Amino acid sequence: MVTAADLRLRKFLIDFIYLARLFIIPIVFHRMTEPKRAATYKATVNRAKEFIERHWRENLTLEQIAAHVFVSPFHFQRIFKKETGETPKEYLTRIRLEGAVQRIRVDLEKTVFEVGMECGFSSQAVFARAFRQRFGVSATAFRNLPFSEVAKLSVWEPSIQRVFQSHMIKKVGPKERERFLESITLKRVEPVNVVYLPTTMISEKHLVDEFQKLADRASAYDVPVDVTECFGMMFDFPLHTPLEKCRYRVCIGVSGEPVNHPKFFRTTIPGGKYAVVPVKGDIETMIQLSIMFFNLWLKDSHYQRSEHHLIERFASLPGPKTYATQVRELYIPIKPI
Repeated sequence: MVTAADLRLRKFLIDFIYLARLFIIPIVFHRMTEPKRAATYKATVNRAKEFIERHWRENLTLEQIAAHVFVSPFHFQRIFKKETGETPKEYLTRIRLEGAVQRIRVDLEKTVFEVGMECGFSSQAVFARAFRQRFGVSATAFRNLPFSEVAKLSVWEPSIQRVFQSHMIKKVGPKERERFLESITLKRVEPVNVVYLPTTMISEKHLVDEFQKLADRASAYDVPVDVTECFGMMFDFPLHTPLEKCRYRVCIGVSGEPVNHPKFFRTTIPGGKYAVVPVKGDIETMIQLSIMFFNLWLKDSHYQRSEHHLIERFASLPGPKTYATQVRELYIPIKPI
């Protein structure tokens, strides 16, 4: 005989199962799969960034980028914003402006609008508006500003000001200037095949962790890397971009043939002529020395920058205590004026 208590218990269990299926099970499943999903999102965004890296000078659309990573445009825009804090359009515009703002001061034989068009902007008006909105001055005015005035632009964020303000007002004495200039050498190097991870320059610890992650992954998949050939490729100069958004590739040289493996990004460190500056210290020290290079050596030389990236070269895999203490080399690609 079924009692009233039995009926109440049955109703309670039915209600509980219904609510569990409706709320509790999805929440538990979401929490259990969140780490895997986050790793998938990060990998998707990294693949999208690398696609943008190869095609940012072209007329890229959201649909093209999303199709490359096999995600719907709506879903792709959502996860890209979640991972980077920027929409794909904002990220692409920033990359184009970063390329343009450096080339404006390198490719002096071209007009600022030619530079803008070559950096992927659809028209002179679009470029002029985006440039002024980002930097507070016109592209033409920016080209003619001395470096000390560029450093005062109001678009700086606090993270950039912290790095630069003390260095821009620092006076370099004659002896320090002489030692610095004597330390710079010119080298012609051969191309180096590397595997790499895309990341940012947010901190020395972060860069060291990324180098170790790449070395561990190479070991796990039996990729023949040479840890005496470690490079960091910098694509954004912190004068214009916060450190946490400055694009950086941690690279390790590959022994033998170039690697073709789905778990690895691969590229080639370009060969050619470089000015080489010895560096010992943290990220801020590297930035200070690069400023000194542009102010004291490059402007009085017969050279100009040939590319807008800079390269750090390490004699061995950077460790937690060695990034800032071991002497590394800063390679700046150059060409005759």
